[in-house]
Amino acid sequence: HTNTPDKEDWHLPFANVVAKRYMKEVERQTYFDDVKLQMDAKYWAEEFDKAGPPKKIDIMQMMIVELCEREDKPVYHIETVIERERDHREAERQRDRKREYR
Repeated sequence: HTNTPDKEDWHLPFANVVAKRYMKEVERQTYFDDVKLQMDAKYWAEEFDKAGPPKKIDIMQMMIVELCEREDKPVYHIETVIERERDHREAERQRDRKREYR
């Protein structure tokens, strides 16, 4: 079972993405620099893949969203959800809960 939307649900905006922020405060420009770096890497991975390597490289699409109606207008990285990442985090949460009750 997966939480990925069914084929007919793909029209829903942002149905399978996650918004991320740094845990520590960073300059706003850092978010934009990160996206530029990742998209440059995606471009070069696509160029590499054109040569037909035995294993292709895929770099996730990344973008920024700004919550412009908030006073501080925070920005977030937006990335595609990777199911195994979510499963790993859930396993960590369950481990932490078990530790709390010991």
